[in-house]
Amino acid sequence: MCLCVFAVLFGNSADAKRHKKKEKDPTAEPGPAKTEKELVLKLINVLQYEDSTTYSTLFPSFDTLWKTIMQYRDTNAAAMSEVGHLIRNAGFIKDYDPHFNPKIMQEFRSIMIKGDDSEVHWDHIVLVRYEFKRMLLTRDKIGYDKIAPLRFEGYIFFKDMLTRETYGVAVKDVQVIKGLWYGGHMVDLQHASTEDEYIAQMRAEERWLRAMVERGVDLDSFRRVTDSIIQARRALLFDSSAIVMHREIVDRKLYTGLFDNEIPVVLYVQYLRGHCTEPVCSYAAILKFGDEDDYIKLLVSRTPDGKWSFLEEPDISNMELVLDDKIYKGTWLSARDKAEYEVRLKEKLAGRKRIHFLDETLDRLYFQQKKD
Repeated sequence: MCLCVFAVLFGNSADAKRHKKKEKDPTAEPGPAKTEKELVLKLINVLQYEDSTTYSTLFPSFDTLWKTIMQYRDTNAAAMSEVGHLIRNAGFIKDYDPHFNPKIMQEFRSIMIKGDDSEVHWDHIVLVRYEFKRMLLTRDKIGYDKIAPLRFEGYIFFKDMLTRETYGVAVKDVQVIKGLWYGGHMVDLQHASTEDEYIAQMRAEERWLRAMVERGVDLDSFRRVTDSIIQARRALLFDSSAIVMHREIVDRKLYTGLFDNEIPVVLYVQYLRGHCTEPVCSYAAILKFGDEDDYIKLLVSRTPDGKWSFLEEPDISNMELVLDDKIYKGTWLSARDKAEYEVRLKEKLAGRKRIHFLDETLDRLYFQQKKD
C-alpha cells in the first residue's frame, strides 16, 4: 500500500522534540519472537523507545534465509521442485533483510518523525489491539512457503495515554520461520483506531499532498506551522474540484497486457509538468479490465529507484510495477477478492483518435467533468 509520504515534510526537525525516555524494560530482548503476541509487543517496545537497533534484529538476515533454503529437504518431489524454483529466484529474500533493503529502516524513521510532528508521546503508548491476515503467495515466490509457512500483514493499534488518542501502524512481512516469529516491517502511521479509519486517513493524506503540490505550495515551509495529522483530517473535507485543472501533459503512454496471463488489461498514463524543478512532477493514470466498458482512476507515484505504485479508489487495490524496456512487470493486489495477480504490460502505439478518447476519459475521472 502507499507508504511514508510524510517523511519529506518533516525532515529532521523532529529531533528537537526528543525527550528522555523511561528505563528500558530488561526483558525486551533483540531477535525474533517465540509467539505472535510477543512479536507485536516487541514492535510496540521499539516504538516506545524509538529503538532502531533492536528493530533491525527482528528481521531474518539474508544469510540465515539462504542457509535455510539450501538445507531444506523433503521426500516429496513436488516440494523439492518448488524449492528448486525458489533457489533460482531467491533474490527477493534480500527485501526482508534491513542490510540489503534500506526502506525498512527509512520507513521506521519516517514513522518516528511523523509521530513526533503529530506530538505522539512514544514513551506513553500502550497496545490496544492488532489485526493480522495471511499474505498471499505470489508466483515469483513459489517455494518460499516451505521456508516461511506463515506470512502475515495487517495493523497494530496503540493509544497515547497522555492524549488518549489512538494511532495505527501498517505492518507487512511478518513471517514464521522454524517456529520463530520474524519481521513486522512497519510502513506508515495514521491517526486511526480501525482498519477503515486507517485507509480513510491514508487516502485523505494522499489527496492533501496531491492538492498541495498542484497548488505549488512549499511543503517544507508549510509543515513548520501546521500539524500533519490535523492537515490530513482537513483533507477529508477537501474539494477536489478546487484543484487548478490547467496542466501541461509532457508525455502519454499506453500499455496493454495480461493479469496472470489471462485477464486483458489496458493502462493509460499521463506524465505531467508542475511546480517542481524536474521535467515531470506528477502522473495520472486510468485502467480498464477485460471487456468491461468503464475505466477506473488510479493514483500514481514513482520512487527514486524506479518503482511505480498505482492505487485504485475506492477499493484500495494496488499495483506495484517496475518499468523495464517499455514493459511493466509486477503484481496487482485486489481488494475485491483479496487475490494477487502477476502483471505484464507492454507499451503500445495508439492513434490520435484513441489518445483523444483516453485523455477525455482521464479528465472526466480525475476532475469530474461531464462527458460531452
